[in-house]
Amino acid sequence: GLGAGTLAWAQCARQNAAARPSDGDLFYAGYWMARTGHYDEAISYLKLTANPDARTLTYIGFATRKSGDVDGAFAYYRKALALDPDFVVARAYLGEAHLSKGDVSAARVELAEIARRCGATCAAHDDLARHIARHENARG
Repeated sequence: GLGAGTLAWAQCARQNAAARPSDGDLFYAGYWMARTGHYDEAISYLKLTANPDARTLTYIGFATRKSGDVDGAFAYYRKALALDPDFVVARAYLGEAHLSKGDVSAARVELAEIARRCGATCAAHDDLARHIARHENARG
């Protein structure tokens, strides 16, 4: 379950949503909702942004994918990458979405793109590489 701090934070975020929050506030509210498993709430916060940027679109994709709509997530990752091709977090999550559809080669394409943009030691590369290895071990 959620800790008291997270619940208090979520209650505060809901109360403050009555005032027109900034896109930054909406992103962080949506981000934390997504990271704590509240995917529908995350999507509703993130979709309130006036000018969704690459990270906002990425987390709409993340929450959409985690709530079970993998196909719907692809469009958000692609929109994010159209705005910022170097946003490697979107590439890592796009790779995970490809893996969940069984498309290891497409995931490897994203892994190579991440390596080209931030090297083979950045967090996004580590995360996707770990997911690919786990996927291949599960199949083998």
